[in-house]
Parts: sequence; structure tokens; C-alpha cells
Amino acid sequence: MNVLTGILKGMRITTPEGDRIRPTKTGVREAVFNILGQDLFGKSFCDLCAGSGSMGIEAISRGAKDVKFVEKDQKVARVLLKNLKEVERRLSEESRHRLYNESFSVFLEREMAFDLVYFDPPWGFFDKQDLQKVPLDQVVKERGSLLIEHTKKSPKSLPENIGSLLLKDSRRYGQAHISIYKRA
Repeated sequence: MNVLTGILKGMRITTPEGDRIRPTKTGVREAVFNILGQDLFGKSFCDLCAGSGSMGIEAISRGAKDVKFVEKDQKVARVLLKNLKEVERRLSEESRHRLYNESFSVFLEREMAFDLVYFDPPWGFFDKQDLQKVPLDQVVKERGSLLIEHTKKSPKSLPENIGSLLLKDSRRYGQAHISIYKRA
């Protein structure tokens, strides 16, 4: 898997061996960044359940300056850290990014908010959790967006709102679906 475009274009993103994660497919990444816009200069971005970090690294490549990665799994986080070290090696300008090796629910307790939040939990998450009870709206800035990657096997429809965030669009890319929420 490689970075698609921007200042890190072509950089290889290493993924953990085995089935510890389900990386966002290239076509889905491309579609998401077509939705968000190619230039994220100066935007803040949070990659929740980051896995290899492909979404956040793609955001850095497109100009995002404040990128947070949240990954609970220790082994996966070590691979992500290697990817971030490669980002640092390649960048001549400073990109503020940080890895939080903790669950997204612990991270949500921090008082941080972002322009763009990408939430890609393990697909079984939606069978166990009521999304309306997860305070995802707390990490989205005014005029910000939350994008949730899920599968058609997830509940048929995600809620119309998550706190003060309203569902604005939902798109399908093969097995993956992307639901886009914006602040009311």
C-alpha cells in the first residue's frame, strides 16, 4: 500500500502481518479524499482506530498539519510508529502528528477537536455498540466532518444523528460504506 498523492506520494505504508487490521482499500482512500478535497493545508485530522495509519498519513501528505492517530493494539501501534518515522524522515517541513496507543473511548475523553475525523473501527463494533451513545461529536470542530467506514453488514442504517452531528451522505465502495456526518 502506498500514499496516493501529495508530498509523500509513493511512500510505502507497512501493514502488520496477519489479520490484525483491515486496511482501508486504495479506492476507498481515494474516494474519501476526493470528498474531503485534495488540499487539506492547515487542517486538523484524527485517525481513530488508525491501524497502519494510511488515512492520517494520506492527510499529512495533502497538507494537514495537526494529525492524531489512535490505535489500541500494541503490535499494530509499533508498525504505525515505524510508518510515522518514515513520514518524519521524508518531510522537510514539520508536521505535527502524534500516536495515542489507547482505545478510542479513552481518547474521546480528552478535550480535543478536529476539522476532520475518520473513524474505522473493527466492523464487529457496530453489532456491539449503539453509535448514538459514543460521544464522537465531541471531537469534531464547528463546521467539521466525521467520516465513518463500515460495511453493508453493519446495521442497515447508521443513526441520522450522533449528538450534534447530522448524517449528510452515505456512499458505497465495494464492501465498504462511508457515512459522512457534519455538525448541525
